[in-house]
Amino acid sequence: MKNGINFLKKYKFLHASFILIVIISCIISFSVGAVYQKNKYSDFLKSFSNIRENNDKYTYINPLIGGVSAPATDVGIYSDVKSEILSYLKKEEKSGNLFGYSFYFRDMNTGMWFGDHESTSFFPASLFKLPIAIAVYKQIESDPSFARKYLVYTAEISELNTSKQINAESNLKVGQSYVVEDLVIKMLSDSDNGAKNLLLNSMDQNYLLQLLNIVAFSNPDPDKLYEISSRKYANFLRILYGSSYLNEEHSELLLSILAKSTFVEGVRAGIPGNVKVAHKFGVYEFYEKINSKDTLTIQLHDCGVVYHSSKPYTFCLMTKGNSDQSLFRVISTVSKMVYDHQEVYDQEGF
Repeated sequence: MKNGINFLKKYKFLHASFILIVIISCIISFSVGAVYQKNKYSDFLKSFSNIRENNDKYTYINPLIGGVSAPATDVGIYSDVKSEILSYLKKEEKSGNLFGYSFYFRDMNTGMWFGDHESTSFFPASLFKLPIAIAVYKQIESDPSFARKYLVYTAEISELNTSKQINAESNLKVGQSYVVEDLVIKMLSDSDNGAKNLLLNSMDQNYLLQLLNIVAFSNPDPDKLYEISSRKYANFLRILYGSSYLNEEHSELLLSILAKSTFVEGVRAGIPGNVKVAHKFGVYEFYEKINSKDTLTIQLHDCGVVYHSSKPYTFCLMTKGNSDQSLFRVISTVSKMVYDHQEVYDQEGF
């Protein structure tokens, strides 16, 4: 009997000790978790900083271009859609349809963003025409007469245009004159490379170099294989949408030209027809060694602003593979995933 009583006492003591240990463990876990959460959000908030023009012509002001921060997925925002997109892209890589990519998304209302390989650089191809257009209109804001200036499409510029296979397409006629404003439209809406080269040859290159410096191009020389990531390229769209680099009239004009694109594959294919999309795509073909074999590789990119009714956003997906149709399908699929999630977030009041 005495042994039984002692056993019960010992059991109660052990039971109480166990409960106490559990409680203490819970308190410690909660405290550690709280500290971790606090540090996580603290680090996220500390990551916010500004991009400014840093122009020497100003003494007392430094115009705000935009802001940078850590991805929203660091604090659990957009984690679901990112997981879905990554799962799809990894599957396409495994199947051989996708050799590589750089993806970036940014909500234009909140500034929250996420991506994958968003710092991986690609050759922009025709995407480079947008920064040229922005730089041309920056020059026009300093010298309005440049907008109506006539430029002659010479045999030398035509030869320069046709000397590279990727630059061969142009509807310009040698010996004819074209107005700068019209050349910008041809360059963006028709992706005319003759218009691009004529503008590059005639504009003040300092305006382009200043713009490229702001978004940190790795190599701003258009005659070389310059590269840029999806995250950096999205800055061009952001400064137009927020009219933080050009005035409101010119920012509106350039985005309206992009919105008139008749190209319906890529990002446009993943968006309902009644939703406006201002976007630019680029294609570049080249040979590279894959498994010690020369392989024709295609880089295909599509970047733009999607004007969701209440949650507009920037979308930029740069891809590499061996089939343009496969890459267009990849871009349109990811585009639809993003749009559908924006719809869900809008309905949930996020």
